[in-house]
Amino acid sequence: MLLTVDKLSKKYKDHVAVKELTLSIEHNQCVALLGPNGSGKTTTLSMLSGLLTPTSGKIVFQGGTTINRHEIGFLPQYPAFFLMDDSNRVFTFCRKTFKSFKKRVAEEK
Repeated sequence: MLLTVDKLSKKYKDHVAVKELTLSIEHNQCVALLGPNGSGKTTTLSMLSGLLTPTSGKIVFQGGTTINRHEIGFLPQYPAFFLMDDSNRVFTFCRKTFKSFKKRVAEEK
């Protein structure tokens, strides 16, 4: 199993953004989160990528409870890349920020 989520919830004061989400994703499986604006899709992805801490619930990624950001990618709805005026600046940022990115780019050449 690649990812297992059990009763994942995120609450902001009195507002519940995600309520007891449970799901499993197998290796090589493609999954889409569908729903109207405000239904918790971005909040869920932010928790799965380690950018947000869940209020409650459990995330198991590749058998462990620690999320390794070098093994999961997430491009948020409003990325900070819009401030960078060309692709070379984006690649330079990624190369400096993510060790695994530099290795993968070198392997693809």
